[in-house]
This record gives sequence, C-alpha cells and structure tokens, in this order.
Amino acid sequence: MKKVIEKSAILLLPSLFWLAICALNIGAQSLANLVELVGVFVLSFIAMFIPNRILPVKYTLLILCAIALLIRLFMPLLPE
Repeated sequence: MKKVIEKSAILLLPSLFWLAICALNIGAQSLANLVELVGVFVLSFIAMFIPNRILPVKYTLLILCAIALLIRLFMPLLPE
C-alpha cells in the first residue's frame, strides 16, 4: 500500500503544486500556459518509474516541484 501512495504522490503532487502557484498569480497567466501542466504531468509520469533505491521519493518530489516552479517562472506569456 505504501508504494501505491508514493507513486500516486509522485504523479499528482507536482501538478497540484503547479495549480497552487497559478492560483497565487505567479508567472504569466494565460489559458495557453496549460501546456506547462501537461509537461509537468508527463515528467511526473516518467519519474514514477525511477526506483526508490536510485532516487528516494522525497527527492523525486522536490526535484519535480522545483521543475514546476521554474517552468512557471520562466515560461513567457503565450498567445491564446
């Protein structure tokens, strides 16, 4: 059961973090910037397959949330 919770956290928490920083009006605000969310979700999906012995879950989550924040900060305003 613990592995399922860890894998679910890796998949969902970075996307929820991205939504939270969007709600705080950090970065460019546009509906076209939803492509960032897709990118974060795809990276999270790929990261689910990294074994815990190579990279522990807490470090994986930290890296994914940092990537989500950097994407949000440096993505330019995309026209709709």
